[in-house]
Amino acid sequence: MMVAMMAAPIEEDVTIHTIETIPGVLIWYCSNSDIVTRMFRIPCAPDFRAMRSRIFDRSSFSRTFLHPDELADINGFKTLKKQVERICSRFLIKQLLRHTLQLENTPYPDITIAYEDQGAPYLPGHESRSISLSHSNDLTAGAISLNDRTRIGLDIECIEKMPDEYFLKTAFTARECDTLVREAPSIYRQWTIKEAYLKFIKKGFNESLHQVEIVNDRIYHHGGPADVRIHSWRISSSIENSPEYAVSLVTGDAPTTDSS
Repeated sequence: MMVAMMAAPIEEDVTIHTIETIPGVLIWYCSNSDIVTRMFRIPCAPDFRAMRSRIFDRSSFSRTFLHPDELADINGFKTLKKQVERICSRFLIKQLLRHTLQLENTPYPDITIAYEDQGAPYLPGHESRSISLSHSNDLTAGAISLNDRTRIGLDIECIEKMPDEYFLKTAFTARECDTLVREAPSIYRQWTIKEAYLKFIKKGFNESLHQVEIVNDRIYHHGGPADVRIHSWRISSSIENSPEYAVSLVTGDAPTTDSS
């Protein structure tokens, strides 16, 4: 696995890292703590998990980048952790879209994400460009297809302790469990591939986890092989002593529209 090392300073000195180049796809990730430090005017504790939500408005940030509807959405969350994750994902995807779609003259609040019925994100006016977002622990990741022919799904997970048997039986089929390497990095890699594929097919957890199998680095959906490509990495945050993360990207051909 290749570890992403490239980095570039973006707005307000937030550092955004680029994962290994994949033809037709750009993947960026950044530290939530970095965004909070550089962009938030109101103090936030380093650990958001146990803290209650707060009310955000435009004055909460060092620059305006959220649309009023996005602020309303963020203020609807019950925990600060969920709010910070949504704010960071919006910051990253707006930077990514501005960079790739020549939106430099578009104000940040006017770059907004919409969602399909089952939760897949898209950019109004650029529906043919596939985008995918994911966050875990202190990292947020985003990806965009660089052409109209590629569909993508991305997932990132912090590699923590070895999952228990209940999780394994819930997340994976018996066939998968028989082939799993019982080590945390391998388990989290397998899990990110499955989540990335669920995003690729634009269903997320609306699809049964046991209808998607990853066996010997091949994806099977409803028992048949999926015509997709798998890319996986192990990365880390820039924070000292931070854990590693598993990242997986699933790519494939976007469906064509029959115009006849």
